Amino acid sequence: MSAIASRLEAKILLVLSTAGFMAVAPLACTNCPDPTVNARPGAAPAGAQCFTLEEISQHTFACGGNGTACVILDDCPKAADLVGLDTCKAVDDGPWVKDCECCYTGHTIPMCGRPFVVAGENVRADVRGRADWLAAARSTAGNAMNRTSVEGSSTARARVAQGWLDDARLEHASIASFARFTLELLALGAPAELVADAQRAGLDEVAHARSCFALASRHAGRSLGPGPLSIGGAVFASTLADAAAAAVREGCIGETIASLVAAEQRAVARDEEAREALDRIATDEAEHAVLAYRFVAWAVREGGEPVRASVERAFAEARPQRYGGEDGLIEPMSSEDVAYLHHHGRLTDREAARVGLDAWHSIIGPAAGRLVAVRGSETISALAL
Repeated sequence: MSAIASRLEAKILLVLSTAGFMAVAPLACTNCPDPTVNARPGAAPAGAQCFTLEEISQHTFACGGNGTACVILDDCPKAADLVGLDTCKAVDDGPWVKDCECCYTGHTIPMCGRPFVVAGENVRADVRGRADWLAAARSTAGNAMNRTSVEGSSTARARVAQGWLDDARLEHASIASFARFTLELLALGAPAELVADAQRAGLDEVAHARSCFALASRHAGRSLGPGPLSIGGAVFASTLADAAAAAVREGCIGETIASLVAAEQRAVARDEEAREALDRIATDEAEHAVLAYRFVAWAVREGGEPVRASVERAFAEARPQRYGGEDGLIEPMSSEDVAYLHHHGRLTDREAARVGLDAWHSIIGPAAGRLVAVRGSETISALAL
């Protein structure tokens, strides 16, 4: 787990524990040699079985230092669904569990941070030529880190430019999302600290958007910025339950994954401008995730069972889906192109999906369990992977 992930996990758990949300029982695999050492929260899932860690990937329910781990077989596809994926390994002629991306796709995992959702769609501004949204360029003269030792193909170069442009548009849309969230907090009578932090988060997103537009412009060879953002049809959450559910999707999940993806991008990047931008994005998005959990915890305390049920549904509906035969994560790229992407702070689809799944395993699932746990019960809803 990265330093950002560890800090984020600790802050979320602190928020939930100080807010009075109960700890949940440890996961007990049905036939692990010593399930008591398992630190994974949650009730033992039906159909869970244990295999050696050599037989399954790290994207499972680790049972601790006893050399075993627990995996829910029913969630994995059959071998016939995975023809050509030679990195997978069949266990006892059952479902394939080697390399988690073989079991789950990342297409349902939000990677973009807090979106601006209108009528169920993520709204973003179009792109136009302009320079007033660019962060001040840093001097890279003589900086060895920016003199890449690898050459990317035209496809890789275009992907880097498009990746930063996509991020820029998403960060720009997040400004509107936080503006709406601030108004919702006021309408719901939220504490002053939440309102103030929502305002600060919107300003963070302005800085993120400017950094990403600057990187996109550098790789595109021309100045790029946002056009007008359509806000027609944007509505505010009408109830506390609706607002909490939106915060789960857009903040608790989206911002958590965005922070960890940015941290992983930062870890592989060698371009100094990209590293500097990703440093701030990873740190800020982590704080935004904590803000979302703080609001949801307050909403559950204030609204009781209707809000708790709404939060539970939101987590359950956003849970990553099982592998559906799509090959969007199977991206044939040369090692040179992957190195080029990494140098400039970009991940492959498979790498980003793996970070998202790790976020569900290590942070989102356990936090969801605490938020929706019924006091006094030893079990929780099976929200975690």
